[in-house]
Amino acid sequence: MRKQKVVEHLGSTPLLMPAWVQAALQANDRAKLILTMLQAAWQHGGESGTAEPDWDTQLRRLGRRDAAALAAAVAHAGLDDDELQAPGLGRVLGALAEELALMARPLLNVAGAPCDPPVPDALRQRCVHWQSRLQALAAHDRLSHADLLDLTRGDAAGGDSVHLLLIRNK
Repeated sequence: MRKQKVVEHLGSTPLLMPAWVQAALQANDRAKLILTMLQAAWQHGGESGTAEPDWDTQLRRLGRRDAAALAAAVAHAGLDDDELQAPGLGRVLGALAEELALMARPLLNVAGAPCDPPVPDALRQRCVHWQSRLQALAAHDRLSHADLLDLTRGDAAGGDSVHLLLIRNK
């Protein structure tokens, strides 16, 4: 990480692009897993005795250092009316925002290095929109069903979603 900071400081950010792309691909995998975790938590709705996948191990394997905290938040989530709630759920949503930011770094040209081919403005706007939306959602330890659907929608006819951004960067 120190080498990246030095290279960035020296103004040689094009040299960092391969590392940024690799980090973006890894972030994509983690973001998809976090979305799956949120969907599973909603589906189980706090039912006791429901067998949960080992989110901690999967997150650690994908390089998430706070895997245990994220897995615990999802494991302790329950439904209250039309909201998924748990202490630490905001942290899970914040982690999703972090992953999206890592994915967007090479696309959004954060360090001024030219992108080839250029990134369409619509894709930039989508990335910025979802980062902002996720950061707003992360301020709370709850997630409404409507917000979960907005994040995980797989059909573009219903509107954009983080899921669509993750699988179709167009």
